[in-house]
This record gives sequence, structure tokens and C-alpha cells, in this order.
Amino acid sequence: MQSACLKIRPWKFFEVLTSKPGPRACYHTRNGIYGYKPAAWKNKLDLGLRPKGPSTVASEAHCRLQAWINAYRQHGHKIAALDPLALQEPSTPPELDPARYGLSLEDTTSHDVSDFLQADAPSSLSEVEALLHKNYCGYTAAEFMHLKTEEERQWFAERFEKVHEEDFSSESKKELAIRMAKSQVFENFLAIKRQSLKRYGGEGSESQIAFFLQAFQQCADAGVEEVFVCMAHRGRLNLLIDFFGFSPTVMFRKIDGFTEFPSTASCWGDVVSHLYCSRDIDYNGHNLHVNFLPNPSHLEGVIGEGFCIAEVPHFNIGGTVHLIINNQLGFTTPEDRGRSSDYSSDIAKMNGNPVIHVNGDHPEEVVRACKVALDYRNTFRKDVVVDMVCYRLNGHNELDDPSMTQPIMYDAIKSKKSVPDRYSDKLVREGHMTEDELHTATTDHYNWLSNCLKDAETQEPEAFHLQGRWAGLHPPPKFRTSWNTGVDTQLLQYIGIKSVNYPEHFHPHPGVLRSHIHAREKKITAGSKLDWATAEALAFGSLLSQGFPIRISGQDVGRGTFSHRHAALVDYKSEDLHIPLNHMMNDQKAFLEVVNSPLSELAVLGFEYGMSIESPNRLVIWEAQFGDFFNTAQVIIDTFVTTGEGKWLLQSGLVMLLPHGMDGAGPEHSSCRIERFLQMSNSEETKIDTDDVNFHFCFPTTPAQYFHLLRRQMIRNFRKPLIIASPKGILRLPAATSSLSDMGPGTTFRSVLSDDAVNPSDVKKVIFCSGKHYYALEKERNDRQLMDTALVRLESLCPFPTMELQQELNKYSSATEYIWSQEEHRNMGAWSFVSPRFENLVGCQLKYSGRAIMGASAVGVGKVHKVEAELVIKEPFQL
Repeated sequence: MQSACLKIRPWKFFEVLTSKPGPRACYHTRNGIYGYKPAAWKNKLDLGLRPKGPSTVASEAHCRLQAWINAYRQHGHKIAALDPLALQEPSTPPELDPARYGLSLEDTTSHDVSDFLQADAPSSLSEVEALLHKNYCGYTAAEFMHLKTEEERQWFAERFEKVHEEDFSSESKKELAIRMAKSQVFENFLAIKRQSLKRYGGEGSESQIAFFLQAFQQCADAGVEEVFVCMAHRGRLNLLIDFFGFSPTVMFRKIDGFTEFPSTASCWGDVVSHLYCSRDIDYNGHNLHVNFLPNPSHLEGVIGEGFCIAEVPHFNIGGTVHLIINNQLGFTTPEDRGRSSDYSSDIAKMNGNPVIHVNGDHPEEVVRACKVALDYRNTFRKDVVVDMVCYRLNGHNELDDPSMTQPIMYDAIKSKKSVPDRYSDKLVREGHMTEDELHTATTDHYNWLSNCLKDAETQEPEAFHLQGRWAGLHPPPKFRTSWNTGVDTQLLQYIGIKSVNYPEHFHPHPGVLRSHIHAREKKITAGSKLDWATAEALAFGSLLSQGFPIRISGQDVGRGTFSHRHAALVDYKSEDLHIPLNHMMNDQKAFLEVVNSPLSELAVLGFEYGMSIESPNRLVIWEAQFGDFFNTAQVIIDTFVTTGEGKWLLQSGLVMLLPHGMDGAGPEHSSCRIERFLQMSNSEETKIDTDDVNFHFCFPTTPAQYFHLLRRQMIRNFRKPLIIASPKGILRLPAATSSLSDMGPGTTFRSVLSDDAVNPSDVKKVIFCSGKHYYALEKERNDRQLMDTALVRLESLCPFPTMELQQELNKYSSATEYIWSQEEHRNMGAWSFVSPRFENLVGCQLKYSGRAIMGASAVGVGKVHKVEAELVIKEPFQL
């Protein structure tokens, strides 16, 4: 079972409680029990089930009838003919029994509906029931009575009932038939020409073509400019060729083991079922830019969290249309064992989103479902789900034998004629097309595929990345680069003052006013002792002044987890928000977006990664509340952040801030797992450093270094993800401050920070370290007055700063001992990464100093932590 969704860029009613008929019926809402609801549907329904005359008070008989109609709207899907295999016979729910409402289909006198319905409505209860069956219990059904507002429920009922009366032109039917027939040709072509290929074909789910055909046409007609399609592998290759203009030649090359990218591209690629493209498509004169996104397998777990943030401010994109390609199995797991709910779509109900179920054997019904879904999305700008119940012909992949696990299901599947064949036969019988037209279309398609296959070995793929919004950016260089990220000091002073300005009648919190606003003003005026948050504000403000928008999201980012940032001020009396950096100048073009996110690292980080792909000139930052918390977003990091460029040539400038430090907070609030990131790096142990690594990992120790890192993300002419092990304990440490001159013209980020407190010729021992651990070592060294010991900081771990370290070591010609000191455990932190690189690249063997091996990232016993903390500080000076 898979899902696809369209992300389109912006441009329970009442239920009868009584179980037996009677003179009165009560209805319940979320707020309690009520009696009759007069004129409940406000005369808007197309069923014709509307009371006569201008009266606003409905009769008892009408209330009973309306309750029965609403029961069909709520429960009709339970007996709809949704399963193309018809493996289970649905049972009629008692809510649909007219007797439950004191109604009888045989009684034509006491309940004559003509007494209270419009003249164009059905004339008897039997006709009403037939119409309800047609609309709610056929090959298409809906769940919408749980929608949040009466307006939505009314709209949906009207639109859903109307769509059943809409027919299609002969030309549209013919186009659909030919499209599905061509898809069948493609699947058969691959089955014959590449028999060992796992293509995850769309046989059995061909009606998804009807969905996409209608969706794109409807989007184009509505003036939509851009559509994002996220889809798993079922039928993906077919859609790439038929809808998105992907070259069959390139696909065949990929199938045969060649790269899908030009030979000049530096990447490792991805499997054929993950291919993607971005194209302009013409629909009857309307241009639609469609982005068919890459498919990292098995990201279905994010769907629930995606629904969670769908209508949250700063994450609401104006609605997503979800298509469930529901083949009724999860690999080999049957539906009743794959979830706890009745439908795989039930997860949408937690947000009150509508669901349309449709039988995948009926492509025209799929078109109708798509029409309603797109109309709902465009009207209410909310998510909507189309659950297309279908099957898969050949098992999970074409090399499986599905009858080993689902013999009854596959016995039924073997006896079925394909959806394309059934539909084209129907159109031929009805005179919408001829067999010759169908034969010509399929033969031409087969011949085209054959010619493309012949060209596969010789035709070089064309470059298609770094276009559109990415035009002007370049592939990463094969060598290390340095960028002048300094800023005029007068501008920095101006930004610093503006970063804590607030309107005249705004009331800051007294504590914020004292410790943040007034304190920053003094530091900026003095130009020294600038802390971490101030440097960040200066980096933000300078980038905004250059036209780069900024978005920072995460839990508590406005205030900052450690109450250090206060990028968004809160009025102490009204709770109004004020973002000072968005009011720096009158003609400001770029702005800071501060997003206090829901408690979901997985969905939020996925959203931010997508934002970094969508907006390459926007600085996109995600901050974990504590560095450890990134582990709940590990799937996003593994499949997108650290591998996206290597697999798909998709650059990303995403910044991840992961507060890190062994400060006694226990196993889940200490470590950002530096070792995990370094293990995911493609930085080699035997080659000179280069910027062409899959991401940059830095562990800065000064606010100025952080300032330069943030600016470098936007200033340089390529994009790389940046993971920063950001501080906790040194956010306000007096020793960890910078001056405006450290950020002035000509300054830049330095991968290695030298020890300026010692004379290099006197040094006998060199201790290398990273992060806040440096300040503890520096204090210990100064307390011991060991001026023959140098402390050298690695600010960048990936790329590994080989040349800088070689130059540093050359300064200490008298040194005989070289130590790597870290506060993390030996099997964690940077030790296992830096050790072989020092030996192979720098020509220096290191001794280890730090915590011993442990299974958790930190102890949870305060006294033990204190002993460990003292040991890791003293040990490197005693070795």
C-alpha cells in the first residue's frame, strides 16, 4: 500500500442517538445533546432533499428524513462497492435502516416525501433510497461528516452529490483509455526486455493515471503554476515516462547499470525506482511546472506527523491532495494486520480532513473523486485524501510469488482482465473510439520505447540540475575554499541596536529588558564581549540587509531553549509578538521567520529540508531543543540531508543546530551524537580536504566563528548542509565572547584556532580538542601554569582541515606529545574520526584522553558525572 500526494503552491454533523423509532429523535454534536435542527442544510443540496416554502422550522417528518439522509452520508461508505476483488461482503450498518427513524419504504401515505420536498426531488422514499445508494454506496464513497465546520460539510455534500451527474466527453474518455493502454505497453515492454528488473509495476493500479490526468488538467485550468508530486515506487516509472517527460533512454541506461546523470557530475546516484524530474508541462495552452520529487523508500511514517502540522502556522502550504494507491497489502501483510483502524486513510480524520474512497477498477470514478478532492483543496486550502482501492498484479515486485502468502487474493486477481483492457473494450463498444485507434496508439508507443532502448548505451544524459531557482549556483569545488564573510563594523553596530528595538507602546518582560535588551545595547556600544545570541543576531541582520530571507524553526526557538535568543519579543501585557530584525529599515526586502514548532522533529526537519530545496537563497535553520533529539528525525537525516546531493544532485543549504555538551543532564540531554554524523560523512582518511563532502560538520567555540558559519551558508556560490554542534554551557560564558572586529571586513571562518597564549618554541605537548571542552582545558592549563602546553581547537571536523593542521604542527617543532582530548566517551565524539586522519593526512599519532567506553551517551548520576568531568580535564595534562 502506497500513497502519493500533490502539494500545490499557493496562488460530525448530526447523528441519531436513539436506537428505535419514535416521535422524537435527538442529535448530538461535540458540545452536547440537542433537539431538532431547523433547515440544517440551508437549502444548498443538489439531491433535491430540501423543505418547501420559506419556513425556517422543519417538520418532525422532515427531521426524520434528514436524519436518515445524514446517516447515508456518514455510514454509506460501509456498504459501497469499493473492493475490485470483492473478497468480503459488507454488512449493512443499522444506521441505514429507515425504520430506525420511523420511516417505511412501503408506506406511501404517512411519509409521502412530496409533502415537504421540492418539486424536483424524488417523489417517494424508495426513490430517495435509490439516489442515496447511487451517491454514497456505489463505486465511490466519502467520509466527510466529521469535518470541522458546517460550511465544509454542506459544501462537500453538495459537490459530492453533484459530481455523480457529471459525464465526460468522448475525447476525454479516449485520452484516458489510450494513456492507460500505453502504461500497459510500458509494463509489458519492461517485463519482456528486462525480465529480472524489480520495476514495482502499476498493474492493478492503472487508474492512478486517471487521477493524475485529471489533477494536472484541473490545476492548469485553475491557474496553478507549480505542483509538487511526492510518490513511492508503485507505478512510478510509468508516470515518469508518460506524465513527466522523463527520457526512456536515460531510464533504460539506468536499468542497464549506467548513471542517470552526465558523466561530469560527481554523485553516486540512486536506484531506478527513486528517479525524479522537474518539467514544464503544457495542458491545452496552460503551462504547469511539475516537480516529481525523489523517492527515498519507506517514509510513510511521516504521513501522520505531516497531517499534524498541515494546518499549523508557518507549515500550512494551503492543502495537500493525498492519493492512496491502496493495493490492500503491506508487502505481504494483509490489511487487518497492518493497522488498527478500518481504513488506511483514517489517519486523516485526526485533523478533520475528508476522505473519498473509490474503486480502482473504475477510472472514471477515480476522475470524479479527483475533481471533488481538488475542488475541496482549492476552496478550503486544506488536506484531502483519495483512497483508491485496487490491487497489485505481480506481488511486491515482479520476482515475488504472492500466492505463497495470499493465495485466495491472487486466485481472484489471476481471473481478472486488466483495467486498461476493460476500459478500452467498454469505449469501443460505446463508440467512443475504434480498435484501430487503440492499436495504432499502442504500437507507436511500443516502437518509440524500442528506439529509446537502442539509444540507451550511447546517448549521454543531459544536465538538469542547478536550473530554475538554482540558476547561478555551482557544483561544489574539489578544493577547500575560503569566503570573506566579514561585515562593516558600523553596519554591525546598527544591526545590533536594531535587534533589540521595540515599538513605543510595547511592554517587554522585565527580565528580558534587563538581561537581554539593555545588556546587548551596552555590548554593541562597547563593541566587545559579544555573546552567542548577539553574534547570531548580527549574522541574521546582515544577511537580511543583503536580501537573504531567513527561517529558523524548532521547539522554543523564539526565546531559545536556554532563554538566550529572544529573536521574537513577547509583549508582557498583551502577548503580542515583535521581531525586531524585521524592522531594521523602511525598505526592507527580506525578513526573519521565527517558527516555534510542534513537538515533532521528524516532520519539522523534513519540512525545513524541503524549504531549503525550494528556496536556495533563503537561510533555513532547524534547531533541536537538545542535540540528542535529532534522533527522532534520523530517517530525514539519513535519506535526505546527508545523501540528497550524492543521490540526486540536489544541493541544500540547511543548517542544523544541535545543542551539545556533557554537563550532567543525563543520556537524553547531552550529546548530539557527533560520531554518528562523522560516520555518515564521505570525508576520506587518505585524501586532502575538499569542500565536496556530503555535508559540513562544525563545532565552533566563539560567537564570531558561529557568525561566519551562518553567513558563509549564503555568501558562497554553492550549497551544503551544515550541522553545528552548538553550545549550551558557553552561551553566556565570559571567556567565550567575541568583538565586532572579529566579524569585520576581511574576517572569515577559521577551521583551526591556534593557541595565542603560548610561545610555540616552548611547547612540548599539543592538545587538540573541539567545542566547549576547550574552555575547561584552558582554565586547567592556566591554573597549573603549564605554558609548555598548547591547546589547538578543531572548529571544523568535516571537511577535515588537513592543511591548517599541518601548518599548525609546523609551529611546534619542539613538541613530543600529541593528544586528542574530548569530554565524550571513547566510542563517541570525534575520536574515531580524527585519529586515522591525523595519522594518515597530518602525519601525527595521537593519544586519547577522555571518558571510557559506555553504552549510553552520558551517565544520569550527578556524583558520577562530577568525577568524570574532573577526570577528563586533568588527564590530558598528566599523560
